[in-house]
Amino acid sequence: MTDMPNTTMPIGTPEDDRSDVDAALAAAGWKRLNGGAFMNHIGPLWTRKTEAGWRYGLQIDARHLNPAGQVHGGVLQTLIDHVLSLVAWRAVDRQPCITLQTDSQFLSGVSAGEFVQAHATETHRTRSMIFMRGGLGVDARPVLHAQGIFKILRDRDSDNARQTNPSD
Repeated sequence: MTDMPNTTMPIGTPEDDRSDVDAALAAAGWKRLNGGAFMNHIGPLWTRKTEAGWRYGLQIDARHLNPAGQVHGGVLQTLIDHVLSLVAWRAVDRQPCITLQTDSQFLSGVSAGEFVQAHATETHRTRSMIFMRGGLGVDARPVLHAQGIFKILRDRDSDNARQTNPSD
């Protein structure tokens, strides 16, 4: 996870004053990805194709930090869950996939100004589930390893998921 431009932002930088960071990411071949309402809220999410496959990234700023001054674990969990399910979705011909389980291990902290990169790969598949493994890192430093199990929603499954009544 190298070949990253210097995108360090001071901790107090507002999210809308990111033009230098965005320009550096674009110059390095990264493109903004519409990750849906929630990911767009914590993002933007960035993507780029490499020889090793698709990579995803999140530029960390002050809104991602916990009271200890490090990235909140929930941000990292959100990022890896989204990337695992996105890669699963691509692997099953863009069929929706929902998270059944994720397991992760935090390996190091992340500070404001760092660019977290994410990757994922399929490890196994059945007719109705796909098993994934992935990780997060900053440059060559591993930050989080994860694995997940995702249900592949077929047309009938996604109709049932949309029609489920919570009071049933």
